Amino acid sequence: EPNSDYSGILRLAGLTAYPLLPVLSQRLTATLLSAPAEPGETTETRSGPAPRLVQAWMTAAAEMEPDRLYPALARAVAQTMRADLCLILKMTGETLPLDVIGGYDLVKGEAIETTSLLPDSIPTLSSAMQRGRPIRMSPGLNHSNDLVELGKTIGLDEAGSLQAVPLIYRGKVWGGVVLLSPYANREWS
Repeated sequence: EPNSDYSGILRLAGLTAYPLLPVLSQRLTATLLSAPAEPGETTETRSGPAPRLVQAWMTAAAEMEPDRLYPALARAVAQTMRADLCLILKMTGETLPLDVIGGYDLVKGEAIETTSLLPDSIPTLSSAMQRGRPIRMSPGLNHSNDLVELGKTIGLDEAGSLQAVPLIYRGKVWGGVVLLSPYANREWS
């Protein structure tokens, strides 16, 4: 039709091209992977997330049981953030302990047992979680007691650097995610 946007031939060409788009994406990915890497560039930065990272998130998304869901989420977060350990905390009340409902040790490749953290033993972390504030701690600073107690509770000689972020649901703090670096001694930024 003379008043239409595209002619019939262009529409037909568009319809026939759609099935070819997946082939085009495969060819572009193959070209990117075969190209020589720039200095400091990894295959993960060139081609997207690593398959093990995608697999960890897919496993977490498929879990339905809470006993296996939280360790799977902790594993996925640990792999994403490249943390040695990841803990998922749940607040059971204002002054009650923080419960570790899931955790994963990425270096050892095993889940961390559930346990409770008393607010008196980790006052800085507990206060930050209750106020809904993220926090970073390093072993050499004023927060050393929190890190020592946290390390003892989960069975570590030293906890290393810590980064914690609260999980907020409907304006109320539900719990938090804690990343630790006891093996690599990574400083969080």
